[in-house]
Amino acid sequence: MLNNPKLLIVSSPSGAGKTTLVKKLINNFDTIEFSISYTTRIAREDEQDGKDYFFVNEDHFQQMIMNNEFVEHEKVHQSLYGTSKAFIERSLKQGLDLVFDVEGRGGINLSKLFPAYAITVFILPPDMDVLEHRLRSRGTESEESICQRLSKVYQELLYYKQYKHIVINKDIDVAYDKMCAIYQSDNHILEYPTEKTAIMHAETLIEDAHKRFIKNKR
Repeated sequence: MLNNPKLLIVSSPSGAGKTTLVKKLINNFDTIEFSISYTTRIAREDEQDGKDYFFVNEDHFQQMIMNNEFVEHEKVHQSLYGTSKAFIERSLKQGLDLVFDVEGRGGINLSKLFPAYAITVFILPPDMDVLEHRLRSRGTESEESICQRLSKVYQELLYYKQYKHIVINKDIDVAYDKMCAIYQSDNHILEYPTEKTAIMHAETLIEDAHKRFIKNKR
């Protein structure tokens, strides 16, 4: 291995802003590359195959599972997502830092597989109303898809407890500055305790998301 490469694992509920923050980090640092996942989801208008995701059909994805080509894979909102084992191993051998935009459980699995390199970050929205507004403002998904994503927020938020860092994305510039500080710190040596205010914020979000989840089930 060259140097001491980092695997920056970023997760959040849909609409919290992790993709925006990850793209901003990649654009401003030439020391980190995006880990491109495989997915069976249909590409959005602004997405490119081989840049945002490797878009494949379900048969192709299932064959990759059978060939043990993923370090982790999950079904999220009716679509399959997976992280390539070969992609990560090649990057680590080259001494490259990687940033991952992944679902909560997938991020935890990644960190357990590569504990010497993993830095885990969970992104939180300022509140549930903002989260819903962000999902709707994309203009890329049906009402049914948006409702499915919102119904999953409660379960997704519960994963925050297993992530080392929490970033509240109320102001994109402030959140990005914190992401930069986390990435540039020597996370492999020092411990960075989660701020109590962030934990309180996360628990408030979980309570609100749970109330909405129960209401929508009625």
